[in-house]
Amino acid sequence: MSKKKYDRLAQDLENAPKVFDAEFKEFDREKFGEEIQNILEKFNLPSEARRQIFSLLMEDADKQQAQKKQS
Repeated sequence: MSKKKYDRLAQDLENAPKVFDAEFKEFDREKFGEEIQNILEKFNLPSEARRQIFSLLMEDADKQQAQKKQS
């Protein structure tokens, strides 16, 4: 890899948003739920299976948020 290309990639990485920055937005449960529903609709699953998967994912997300708030 050329020095120029490496420097450009390094600069791009430095300017990229950091996932764990303090300014990272708070968890948006409603938006998360909508995104999960959109993903599940793309799979050819029976509606009951999609509901069960959705419920499990939302339950897990709620647990993770509760744990995050405790710490």
